Amino acid sequence: MEKDLQSIQQDYESLNQDRQHIVNNVVNSVNRNKCINMVVSGEGGTSKTRVIHVIDQLISSKHSKTMPVVVADPTGLAAFNVRGTTIHHTLSLPIEHGKPSDYRRLAVDELTTVRATLTGQKLLIIDEISMVS
Repeated sequence: MEKDLQSIQQDYESLNQDRQHIVNNVVNSVNRNKCINMVVSGEGGTSKTRVIHVIDQLISSKHSKTMPVVVADPTGLAAFNVRGTTIHHTLSLPIEHGKPSDYRRLAVDELTTVRATLTGQKLLIIDEISMVS
């Protein structure tokens, strides 16, 4: 459900100054079409998920593409918590449970799906990067 700008502003103002600075850097870079690579870390309960939601809402409210922000997580539970999807689903990667990865070139249909998902995206957020092998 899409939030109105006042509600997004309230969510933004609920963040501490450091988290607001992160949001500002990401949103400004996206709005200027500049590439940004950033790692945001912190213990549980330090509002990292809220930062993701605020960034997603601010960028989505200013860009007309249906999904200008993709949030990807290594696990289904983590993806559910941030209303995202898994990295494996986003990038059409095989799921390997406890065995060595058997990576291969993507099939044409898989590559088409990845391109369709990421074409025109403004931002890809990989949440819980520490869980990615």
